[in-house]
Amino acid sequence: MNMNKMKIKILTLLLTIVVFGNVSGQNYLEGVIAKDSALQDFSVFKSALLTGHPSLYWFNDSLAISRSLSNAESQITENLTNKKFHSILSNVMNDVSCGHSYLLYPETYARKFDTSSIYLPFLITEIDNKLFVTKVFDKSGIAVGSKIAAINNQTTSEILAVVKSKIPTDKGISSKKERSLDILFSYYYSIYVDNSGEYSLEILKPNGEKDELIVDGISWDNDHMFHSLRGYGESRYPIQFEINNNIAELTLRSFGMKIFKKNGIDFEDTLSNIFQTLSKRNIDNLIIDLRGNVGGSLFSGELLLSYLSATPIKYYKNNVIREAIGEGKFEYADLPRFLDFFEEEYGELERIGIHYIIPREDSIEINKPDFSGHVFFLSDGLTFSSTSNFLAVCSRNNIGTLIGETPGGAYSGGNGGGPTQITLPNSKFRLFFYLIGINLNVEDNRDSIEVDHKVTLSINEIINGVDLQKEYVINLIENNIPKK
Repeated sequence: MNMNKMKIKILTLLLTIVVFGNVSGQNYLEGVIAKDSALQDFSVFKSALLTGHPSLYWFNDSLAISRSLSNAESQITENLTNKKFHSILSNVMNDVSCGHSYLLYPETYARKFDTSSIYLPFLITEIDNKLFVTKVFDKSGIAVGSKIAAINNQTTSEILAVVKSKIPTDKGISSKKERSLDILFSYYYSIYVDNSGEYSLEILKPNGEKDELIVDGISWDNDHMFHSLRGYGESRYPIQFEINNNIAELTLRSFGMKIFKKNGIDFEDTLSNIFQTLSKRNIDNLIIDLRGNVGGSLFSGELLLSYLSATPIKYYKNNVIREAIGEGKFEYADLPRFLDFFEEEYGELERIGIHYIIPREDSIEINKPDFSGHVFFLSDGLTFSSTSNFLAVCSRNNIGTLIGETPGGAYSGGNGGGPTQITLPNSKFRLFFYLIGINLNVEDNRDSIEVDHKVTLSINEIINGVDLQKEYVINLIENNIPKK
């Protein structure tokens, strides 16, 4: 099988924050699951993680995970509500600390939930543990830029403590949680805090005046609510390129091949043409904007790197799968015997401990013309998955200067290969995790990718469309002070 096709087919990463699969209301949350049924579900949940999750002990050690599982099981001592049981399991997922692993409510309620008028009618952004309104969808009169002090008598600090504990992130990287709230705060609030459909707000207006008002919930609208003023949203055109005053700007909103195909874009040809243009015009400075790019194909990052280095670079140490997944013995999902696929490509796989090792000895070869000028990357907490993998390898090999916020993915790698779904037999909660563990060829023992210049935005800059992070890069260029 062609290597690039294999990577696209098998190692395509999907957006891990899912806006489907939820509850129909407070009645379901307060519904009761019997103790024995909950214990049976917990046994499936635990066994599925222990036998299938490829990186269960990467972001937290085996002792910590064992304690988390034991603590969760010890709480199932009687009949309990669906909400409580989900919270117990979610706490384990939070301890697993993997941004590609998450737990959703039953699929049964997804179809009802889309039309339920339970969502807060505005978008927010979090700055220094404070919530500010960035966009309003109703006629309540909330001023954009207002600070939310409380919702239904709960302070924002109390709300954030609950909501953030449910957002899947690698190693608890805070920037991923914060930027996820830009597009999904209302979603997380409704399923984990309150979905009554009527919300009493305490706010502080931009002029400093306090105000109290009641707003009604609205139904979810993907066309508007899954976007933010920071420019997120995969439905946006995935690539833009322009040159101004010897500064080139390449914006990549996704690494997903499906997104490029949907827009009629050949990613390889487009990237080749861009770097040909950079060479012909002798461009000295290239800004690559990866903010809000949650990932996609691993091949996208590899290809981009091939134009940024003058020498071949080893991108991966290896990839791994758990033995049950490889041997076709994983009993909780209908999966093929993955060993057959990988051994057809690589030969017999070595087994070390609980993993089969998928060798990745190949280096990323250079593509001509490679760019020899100054490279600047823009990132934020939703720079995730294969996109943060790309930045980790660039950081390890001293390619480019990173500006903005800490990328959302772990420095050492993550998971890929598409998610598997395990439906718990009684509660019908759905456990998702990805099947292949991706070990990047990086040596430093760091949790996250280090930003060379941290630049955050104020609420006024956000609502007025001031791109301080890009302005910061332009200033670096004009003053001739790039790090690399």
